[in-house]
Amino acid sequence: MSSSNKPRVRFAPSPTGYLHVGGARTALFNSLFAKHEGGTFLLRIEDTDVERNRPELVDGILAALKWLGIEWDEGPFFQSQRLEMYVSAAEKLLASGAGFACYCKAAEYAGGDSAEEHEGEGDDEGAKSKKFVPCSCRDLTEPERSAKEREGTPHAIRFRTPRTGATTFEDAVFGSREVQNQDVEDFVLLRSSGLPTYQLSVVVDDIDMRITHVIRGADHLSNTPKQVLIYHALGVTPPIFAHVPLILGADRTRLSKRHGATSVGSYAGEGFLPEAFRNFLALLGWSAGGDAEFMRTQELIERFSLSGVSRTNAVFDRAKLEWFNTQYLQKPPVEELLPYVEAELKRAGLWQDAWAGFGRDWFARTVDLVRPRTRLLGDFTRWARAFFTDDFDYEQEARDKFWKDERLPAMLAKLADALASLPDWNHDACDAALRQLAASEGVKAGFLINATRVAIVGRAVAPPLFETMVVLGKDRVVARIRRAVPLISAR
Repeated sequence: MSSSNKPRVRFAPSPTGYLHVGGARTALFNSLFAKHEGGTFLLRIEDTDVERNRPELVDGILAALKWLGIEWDEGPFFQSQRLEMYVSAAEKLLASGAGFACYCKAAEYAGGDSAEEHEGEGDDEGAKSKKFVPCSCRDLTEPERSAKEREGTPHAIRFRTPRTGATTFEDAVFGSREVQNQDVEDFVLLRSSGLPTYQLSVVVDDIDMRITHVIRGADHLSNTPKQVLIYHALGVTPPIFAHVPLILGADRTRLSKRHGATSVGSYAGEGFLPEAFRNFLALLGWSAGGDAEFMRTQELIERFSLSGVSRTNAVFDRAKLEWFNTQYLQKPPVEELLPYVEAELKRAGLWQDAWAGFGRDWFARTVDLVRPRTRLLGDFTRWARAFFTDDFDYEQEARDKFWKDERLPAMLAKLADALASLPDWNHDACDAALRQLAASEGVKAGFLINATRVAIVGRAVAPPLFETMVVLGKDRVVARIRRAVPLISAR
């Protein structure tokens, strides 16, 4: 594409719920496509549903997008601040004959005055297809219409759907689509309250914002014929549509709360890394070709194309998401991980400011030692707590297994003295001191290794002992072993 016709795409959540997985995937696809093509990504808040909107959720949606690393180039735009444009468009359609005034009561409407087939990109709820139900107001004579106006009867504006022929459009994922006009009702454009329906507002916005590609969930295919009709009635060429597959739970039903967390914010709170979540989401319904799975964000941008989007619904696999998270905890340079661990330690009240300064090297070494055994960020403050504070508990199972020998207190006391006298504190020196003591006491080295590990980190399973001892330092290791001796004796 030349610079003059670079694509413009948008993500348009409604503040009726938190940012869910489906919406996040839609936003990600739009973002990747825009970046790959050198285009523009807009954020639009569709907040005209006064009954369902919860304005306080807007901040949550924006925060979830920012956590996910999805940045928009323009916006956020709010539909509630653009109402005059929708009214003007509805009146234009009315004047041209493409629309008509409907004086039916709301309950008599085909689908009701409040019925709305919202794109639902914020909560991933889809539209419901309906059969064409003609509205009697469509064929009112001018005198009949004038009489209604004189009586002050409220009216909505409906679209005058053709009763013959078909509406066609090309979809970048699903190919050529055709819907018989007789299967499309005279849908509402502007409610009697003066508020627009989704079908009208989305088209008006996409025209005004010069949107070239509409990338959204496949459950919104039923919205598209109506929107194409509006585009044509307004004399505008429709954008390119790309409907991406739905996301299902493991039981192959629509992803919902019964499958576990669906809000992006909940995964952030659980300790998933944003880039791991992005990588996982990108592969829900898209493939770069080949078997590649672990792809850094720049690679996703370079390889993303709509041709790689599948027509087959994707399955949300929690175990796979956790696998991705372990990859991003372990593979990238440790420096990339440090800010996330720092935030986790601050959340748990374990952070020390020195680790941001002269203690940064120690902090990096410690995180690098611990991370091969982590699955979520919370592991740094749960099982690895003892690496960052002296205030930790001893696993009861570990105590029962490795602290049961009555000879152990005396041996650990000797080990503490031997370690305290070491002139050099390194892996080999610690290893030699422990093994010499084990030999002199007539026990296997493993006996002392396991007991010492519980004494200094409180757990039976942890990184290699002597590497752990080096990271913790002589003073802390000796002090912790001596602290454990009376605890063992008291058993």
